[in-house]
Amino acid sequence: MTIEKIAGETSAKIGTACSRRHFLKGATAAGALAAFGLAGCAPKAKNEMAATGNAPSNAADINWDEETEVLVVGSGYAGLAAAYEAAKAGAAVRVIEKHKMAGGNSVYADGQIAVVGSAAQAAADIEDSIETFMNDALTAGLNLNYKDKLQLMGEKSNEVFEWTVNEIGVEWAQDDATGAAQLIAQGGHTVTRCIPPLENSGAGIVKPLLAKLSELGVEVETGTQLIALVRDETGRIVGATVAEGCSDYDPATASSRTNVKTTRGVVLATGGYGKDVAFRSAQDPRLDETVGCTNFEGATAHGLKVALDAGVMGMQLDQIQCYPYTSPEEDSFGCAATWIEAESAYAPTIDPTTGKRFVNELTDRKRFCDAMFEVGTPLLQIGSVDNVPDWCAESLENALAAGVTREFSSLEEIASEFDVPLDGLKAQMDSYNACVTAGEDTEFGKLFNPDAKPVVTAPYYVTRAWPKVHHCMGGVKTDIDCRVIGNDLEPIVGLYGAGEATGGVHGACRLGCNGTLDCLVNGRIAGQQVAALEPVA
Repeated sequence: MTIEKIAGETSAKIGTACSRRHFLKGATAAGALAAFGLAGCAPKAKNEMAATGNAPSNAADINWDEETEVLVVGSGYAGLAAAYEAAKAGAAVRVIEKHKMAGGNSVYADGQIAVVGSAAQAAADIEDSIETFMNDALTAGLNLNYKDKLQLMGEKSNEVFEWTVNEIGVEWAQDDATGAAQLIAQGGHTVTRCIPPLENSGAGIVKPLLAKLSELGVEVETGTQLIALVRDETGRIVGATVAEGCSDYDPATASSRTNVKTTRGVVLATGGYGKDVAFRSAQDPRLDETVGCTNFEGATAHGLKVALDAGVMGMQLDQIQCYPYTSPEEDSFGCAATWIEAESAYAPTIDPTTGKRFVNELTDRKRFCDAMFEVGTPLLQIGSVDNVPDWCAESLENALAAGVTREFSSLEEIASEFDVPLDGLKAQMDSYNACVTAGEDTEFGKLFNPDAKPVVTAPYYVTRAWPKVHHCMGGVKTDIDCRVIGNDLEPIVGLYGAGEATGGVHGACRLGCNGTLDCLVNGRIAGQQVAALEPVA
């Protein structure tokens, strides 16, 4: 069985196993996991078998089996950044991950990051500011974002980017002309500030972080799930109950349960709940089982429910983002999404019933998806060989190999295949290409990449696009120091949160590349803060 199947990124419709970036393409499951350091370590053997029902949540009722200073729950960007900073500070750290391999949903992410004031922007003479960054995020987020968190992210964006390069060893794509990092346009950003990793996948960030943790003696324990948070008589979090050896993300299948005492604290980095249809549709009834999802199978509300049971305040749980770049021909994220998103900076997206554009292809995801749902039928992205930058050429190859993106020799052929009005299509392509040549989109105000060219040369690359659930903006409430807030609106001592597990950062809509930034900035802060917390006996 291939690792693509294990990762759950199969497509029943096209019969092709396909991970987001094919970053494990061609490897066997065991070999790939070991080679990339994503497999984690096997759960510790226990004699006690797991039992169903709730675990004790009061310290007075607990017999501790193990002890650590810091327990990090989740091994995506946020969890790994938190674990690294805590371990670097000298704390004893344990990291658990309910998935069968380390990295969580971050492994399947683009890995692109938004950076304000980078050397790449300076090399390209691009002016940017914290205020512009915040305004972009607030516009997309409908002003539901917490401004202090946005400002902190913007201020620390270049610092965290340099940290990934100089301390963690992440490799980012480079611009051949300047030698600086590659800059790309992303939806909702009014300034070009986003940088893709060289590997063109979140694995390009996850793997170096795992390697750095391994150097510090910290390994990720996979198949291990949080069951309960434990509070003492003062209300402080002093430990957790975890289920080890779980299969299919079900604690009832665990080989054992372990009560882990934490002398400093717990970091919640459990990600979102996009794959949890029952929970997400309870928050937003539109997002029922008929709507697909880009996330891996473990993206459920399990960790969030544990936190809520412990008295944590949840916030903005109905703010769930759909992703406009996926194909209805594929299950989950599939192969084409990476190409569709990359090509959105270059190619028009067409309503097949009219042959016309209907939206700025680089608007934020909420506005893009809302416009798509209003059209009511899958859309056509029409790119060409003129606009295939080196950094996304492999994405195109993967989409073509999967049969989801198709080549056409003319606009006439496209119109015939998809029943598009030919006159409308030709007029629209002429208009769009004139905008690219002029460097200004007079139709919808799209921000063109500097290397964008008119879409005029066959072969044309056509991909159908339709939204899927992608990111949960809501989660547990935290303060600026990543301390988790309780229902009494006070910080819960010994409990921290970062990444998609938390709410308030992105408001109603997360801008592309801000997710990576959020996870790394706040993951680092959570790790630093928990390591500095006065320990309990």
